[in-house]
Amino acid sequence: MKQVVLFAGLMMALCTGEIFAQTADYRISSVTLSSGRSALSDGIGGSLTVTNNTETLYFQVAANYVQAMYGTDYGCCFVSASGGFYDNTPWLGPYVFIQPLKYVTFTTWWGVFAGTGGHPGWRPNFSFAYNSLSLNIGPAYIAYTVLHYQKDVPNNLPGFGFKLNFGTKISSVIGCDYSLRDKGPLFSSSLTYSF
Repeated sequence: MKQVVLFAGLMMALCTGEIFAQTADYRISSVTLSSGRSALSDGIGGSLTVTNNTETLYFQVAANYVQAMYGTDYGCCFVSASGGFYDNTPWLGPYVFIQPLKYVTFTTWWGVFAGTGGHPGWRPNFSFAYNSLSLNIGPAYIAYTVLHYQKDVPNNLPGFGFKLNFGTKISSVIGCDYSLRDKGPLFSSSLTYSF
């Protein structure tokens, strides 16, 4: 059943992306298929990125969530509104990606639930806070992420990975984070086609 939901969500994102591409000078810039575990995801997922000269629309579907982002580039900073459903509960929040130098990136992302995870309601509640610092060294990266989720103990996740290019259109990222809270590795991979 999860695969059917994933496929249906990805097809909806592709159709929405195509509508935007035809009506507002947007174009589909990339499609990604991902799998494994990371700070934010678990299992198979897919995403679609649609852009014009200054704005980006991003849609993502996974086994237990669906989300969308709409943002604008401001030089070395990308600022976006984001929202979706996680564990059947709606959420909203800001997303900020900063790259002051070519090899340094900082991401901060916050969310507020309507209810609590798995229990939708009308009362707003803290959902998550995701903060990550990444150093890119050629095709490799090292990162440190701190994830707060509701009232869970915060999870610190040092990690590393590699980006592999297969020509100019296809790339893959293979990574591993280590959960200091849960004392275990989280392996993930993705395959991206860029238009």
